[in-house]
Amino acid sequence: MRSVTTFIIFFSVVLMVWFLMNCYFYVLMKRFADISLKWRRYSLLLIIFCASSFILTFVFGRIDCAIAAMISGYIGYSWLSFLFMFLVISLLLLILALPISFFVRFSLVKKIIFYSSASSALFIVIYGYYEAGNIQIETLNISSPRLNYSTKPIKIMQISDVHFSALTDTDMAQRIVAIADKIKPDLIVSTGDLLDPGMRNPEQIKKIMCRLQAPLGKYAVTGNHEYYAGIELSRNFTKEACFNLLENRAVKIREDISLVGFDDPHSPGYAGEAIEKMVFNNVAPSDFVLLLKHQPYISKSSKGQFDLQLSGHTHSGQIFPFTYMVKIVFKYIRGYYQLDGRSALYISRGTGTWGPPIRFLAQPEITVIELSHP
Repeated sequence: MRSVTTFIIFFSVVLMVWFLMNCYFYVLMKRFADISLKWRRYSLLLIIFCASSFILTFVFGRIDCAIAAMISGYIGYSWLSFLFMFLVISLLLLILALPISFFVRFSLVKKIIFYSSASSALFIVIYGYYEAGNIQIETLNISSPRLNYSTKPIKIMQISDVHFSALTDTDMAQRIVAIADKIKPDLIVSTGDLLDPGMRNPEQIKKIMCRLQAPLGKYAVTGNHEYYAGIELSRNFTKEACFNLLENRAVKIREDISLVGFDDPHSPGYAGEAIEKMVFNNVAPSDFVLLLKHQPYISKSSKGQFDLQLSGHTHSGQIFPFTYMVKIVFKYIRGYYQLDGRSALYISRGTGTWGPPIRFLAQPEITVIELSHP
């Protein structure tokens, strides 16, 4: 009952914010744009259509109408991205315009603010589609005395936050496989949020992902979106995509390397530090420990128990300046961090997108980590 109440409150807040964002745009257009009554009415109908498309995306996703979710998603999420950037830019310009308005007719200033904000937001949305599709290869070299000097370096490929959905399907899977074919990794890991509700072409995606080759295996952990999509569906999808799912357990992938994976805190009955302590107690103290956790939190029980933690979740904000809001919630949001003692953390910016299929100043990535003896 408590979870239902929480969802109702959360959804009500989202609807209220969404309503206010659309109202803000319409009010500024009405007062600043100087357009005729006829075009204001057409614009209002277009705003209602786009705003409704955003809400319908969630409905279609939940009832597995993937094509309808894709169409409404592209419209609704593009509109969401446009409104967010319009809000940010116009508020900034309004603040900057206050002193100027004493010297220039405000009617002219109003037009400049509206049309500059709208054109800039539109440009960012269009560019954002390009940036989201331009996956960067990030490389990280780690040397450790825990790695056997007589063995060759190991190359790991990390994908994270792919978010296969109504908007992200086989094209993304094919790009991941093409990159892996060039990299030729020894080990492939997915650090959560592999899928979302309302996935399009799931069977084709699974077949493509099964083409990923890595001699030391392919492993994944759950993210929060695996639970949003339904954990049983997510488990089956991950396994049928030829990944071994690490749910609070450790595996030995080489004589000197242990791979540990923990469930996302959204897991029902999540035991937190108790389960982490139990799993680490079963890992050889001399091993190099590679830890997979979706969210970039460092628990007290894991400090000093691992050598490198790979995480995702933050998307590095995905759309700037949302990055600053993410920084409020997370101490670490992207890249490499050396922690106390032997431990280090690497956070991927994410391979795909969640919600709006765009990125701005937060390029998607696939990470290549090379582990070697000093």
